[in-house]
Amino acid sequence: MQNRIVGYCHNQFLTDQAAFIWQDGVITALNDLIPFDPNLNLERAMGINQLGQVAVAARSDDLDASVGVLLSPIKKGILGDLNNDGQVGVKDLLILLGSWGPCEDCAPCPADLDGTGVVGVSDLLILLGNWG
Repeated sequence: MQNRIVGYCHNQFLTDQAAFIWQDGVITALNDLIPFDPNLNLERAMGINQLGQVAVAARSDDLDASVGVLLSPIKKGILGDLNNDGQVGVKDLLILLGSWGPCEDCAPCPADLDGTGVVGVSDLLILLGNWG
């Protein structure tokens, strides 16, 4: 069994919260692990069970309310499939290029494929290596 910890952090201005998971020595924003939805922000991860399911408090702009969400792990898709359509192509390349540069603190940064906190050449090479 691998060690995993979930929690949340604030950005530098303490205006937004972001839920995260720590596993294998790496912290990842949970918003980066779900399909992008501009109206849903996973704010506080409250716990994780042995199945890897994470209980999260989220903010839904559609409902203008906080909601509870249970995230369940799925098989990893193709690295570089940023729009979750099952393949790496032009749309994914455009998303990566539009995200070029440093990732914001605690903000979702799905185009940071190598986990360095910066979308750059190595991320582009990963995406191109999985093209098709």
